[in-house]
Amino acid sequence: MNFIPFYILIFPILAHDKDDRKLLSANYKGVVSWAWLNGSKDGGDSPTSDYPGSRFGSNVFWDKNTERILLFGGRTSTSKSSNDLWAFYPKTSSWKLIKRVENGEKAPQERRFHSSCGTTDKTMVIFGGENKNQFLNDTWIFNVSENDWLEIKSANRPSSRSEAVTWCTNAQMYMYGGITENNIVLDDFWIFNLLKLQWNKVNNNHIPGKRHGSASWEGKDQCLYMFSGNSQDNIDRSRNLGIGLTNEMWKFCKVDEKWKNISNSRGHTGRSSIGEFGKESKLNFPGARKLAATWTDLNGSLWMFGGEGLDDEKNNILFKRDKLLSDIWRFNATSNLWTFIGGFKEGERHALYGPKGKSSIEYLPGPRYAPTFWTYDNKLYLYGGRGHNAKNETAILSDLWKADLVFSNGDVRNELKLSNGAIFIICFSTVAGVALFVGIFFFLKNLANIPRLAPLPRKERSKRRLLKDVSYSRVETEDPLLNYTTDEDTEEEELIERNI
Repeated sequence: MNFIPFYILIFPILAHDKDDRKLLSANYKGVVSWAWLNGSKDGGDSPTSDYPGSRFGSNVFWDKNTERILLFGGRTSTSKSSNDLWAFYPKTSSWKLIKRVENGEKAPQERRFHSSCGTTDKTMVIFGGENKNQFLNDTWIFNVSENDWLEIKSANRPSSRSEAVTWCTNAQMYMYGGITENNIVLDDFWIFNLLKLQWNKVNNNHIPGKRHGSASWEGKDQCLYMFSGNSQDNIDRSRNLGIGLTNEMWKFCKVDEKWKNISNSRGHTGRSSIGEFGKESKLNFPGARKLAATWTDLNGSLWMFGGEGLDDEKNNILFKRDKLLSDIWRFNATSNLWTFIGGFKEGERHALYGPKGKSSIEYLPGPRYAPTFWTYDNKLYLYGGRGHNAKNETAILSDLWKADLVFSNGDVRNELKLSNGAIFIICFSTVAGVALFVGIFFFLKNLANIPRLAPLPRKERSKRRLLKDVSYSRVETEDPLLNYTTDEDTEEEELIERNI
């Protein structure tokens, strides 16, 4: 007899614990662990004197000399874009308001989804983006030392756009594609020189095609990487449809100034594939998405978290809505292979918060798109975005997270964490299941060993029939067939009567 222990039936529930905290998590021979540093679990927070509040579509520049992050703009919890400038200091995990534009002051308009770069301790540039009134193509420089804005006016500049793909390297801002106010996706390639304060269009016949909202990285090999994004015109962004998304990976190397497709994926409208968890594989590639968070670590690996797009579900590709994602991927720029590191492979999950400042693989930011992100001391920072809070409600978020990367040789290993209560229940269920199995086994064995009785003689059968009728029949039947007896039966019953 096959017996399934009770703990096997409840194990999937126990493995997620009471708050679904024990997700598929991983170590990279060391730990990829998240810590919630600041902000709220619920989102929808207004800015204060020492915190930017909830926002998405902001952009940042890392000022190496002063070791601070400069953050500009983004859409706030009031559904209005902003034009304030903030600084984040990683050593103290604190924020400071650098500049709030006063009425009549010459400064950039409120905006989100703009492009941004900077030069160390000198200038920060922003270009384009959108607000509730229009799409923009203005170029502004923020002078760090003078704490003032200056507009760069030039006839030779890109057209108005939002969600352009942007890279910052060697005092230059590279910008590719974007989307216009009329939902036309662009495929032009521009470079802004932060020293000369000039735009220059790059002419290249072999290009990735139309893109907006793609993930981007500056590689250690002096190449620019671009993954996924939307490639199709006239897609209503408010409907969040998966159609038009691609999961191609391209790179542009400044040595030969050529684009190269290095994809190992399904191409357009591709869902994710996890061939082997925690290991590089040709079967691994993320689902198509846009507006994900990206980082480049000290080893040159390219990291990606979340965004809005496709998970591994097969039937969500064409006219299904995108999903908010919280998966973590790493791309090896040498082998051109992806590794699924952890997080939820399914979209539309919720955040897993721990105590503020505590780092653990049990914690995970909620799924989101258009967050702000940066690296410091080989740590990944993630701030805000639009996504799911701790209650699995969609909100403009204000939470700030940090992920620690501790490297050593070897593959990622899968760990399934269980609480003490879950471990006790599993052990108890195992013992109870074994005891029940043994009990059933011996019961069936004893049942099988009971000897089979020989048929009763006719005399005994008649006696038992008579006793049964006496015991259970209270009314004499009128059925003549049931009252019919033969002479042989009568003689036998008389004999029984004398012997009773």
